Amino acid sequence: MSAIERMCGEGYEFVYPDGLHVLSAADLESFHVKWHLPETATVASPRLESPAKAFWVWGFKQWDSYHGLRETIVSLRDLCKREKFDGVIGFSQGAALGSLICAMLERPHVYPEFLIDGEPPQPPMRFGVFMSGIQLGASSVAAVYDGHKIQTPCLLLAAANDIVAHPRQFNIFPMLFEHSKAVLHDRGHNIPSGPKWQKLIADYIRDSCPPIRLESTTYRRSRVDDSTMWQARL
Repeated sequence: MSAIERMCGEGYEFVYPDGLHVLSAADLESFHVKWHLPETATVASPRLESPAKAFWVWGFKQWDSYHGLRETIVSLRDLCKREKFDGVIGFSQGAALGSLICAMLERPHVYPEFLIDGEPPQPPMRFGVFMSGIQLGASSVAAVYDGHKIQTPCLLLAAANDIVAHPRQFNIFPMLFEHSKAVLHDRGHNIPSGPKWQKLIADYIRDSCPPIRLESTTYRRSRVDDSTMWQARL
């Protein structure tokens, strides 16, 4: 993401919220079982240090249970209220969650806990960039998607060799959006690297939100795992 920040240039601030839930050894075992991964399998990740964190934890052999999702939604609601964002960038869990936040900002009354004093925490996002994303299957948020396509313009990147977010999601995830640009790359379950992909993402951010000049720009970083969502603010 540091290369994308540099390509965006001055006038942009990137905020990196951490997942709320520290993953235990049992959680990681559950992850391998859910996705039918061999015990030796590894998933490329921007995580820089332990412990690994997530926005929610799947129940062991209960794939429709998203433990901690509600707390994460409330935390991001409060973050949006404090900061006000123009866009959201997410990878893996972060992509699934980022798309949900876009949908909630468009129809906040469908999920009352997303409201503050009866109002959404901020206006709808101006753009989204989602990599290796899937639709959240939690029954608690199903109404957010029901009969509604997300109107926020989004860039969607999927990996042909993804062992977690299966490439068939490339045909499913875009169906959530009314205005999306979907691109398939030949990498695995990671943020596509290299100048070509970094420029694609940076250009999309700049085209969606032309830069404004600030007296100073502060970049706040946190060390994160592979499910962290990135948000970009002007």
